[in-house]
Amino acid sequence: MRKESVFLLKTRAAKKIKQLLSNGVFWAVAIFFAVALSVGFGVVAAGKTSISSQITLLKNTVRREAVQCYALEGSYPQDLDYLKERYGLRYDTERYIVHYKSLGSNLLPEISVFYIED
Repeated sequence: MRKESVFLLKTRAAKKIKQLLSNGVFWAVAIFFAVALSVGFGVVAAGKTSISSQITLLKNTVRREAVQCYALEGSYPQDLDYLKERYGLRYDTERYIVHYKSLGSNLLPEISVFYIED
């Protein structure tokens, strides 16, 4: 009696699996998860590209302001605070760190920008 009930359960399970596969429910669920994963990875990649472009933009802005200062005053600013006070440089200090190292009054300063992750 036991062997028969185990056999019936196995055949019922096999029939149920075949039904799901033939109805397309399994494939619909599998395709849904594949699309959801690919969209998720795409959003993450787009976010990283956006941060990278923002870093480049901020670095170029600081460099442009330093060059403008050199053109108007004849020397590069000694520190970043000078650009903030006199040239109106603004950026989100909670999200970015700007490293500004003056190499001399007539040499373009070393500028690096770092993103602070949450």
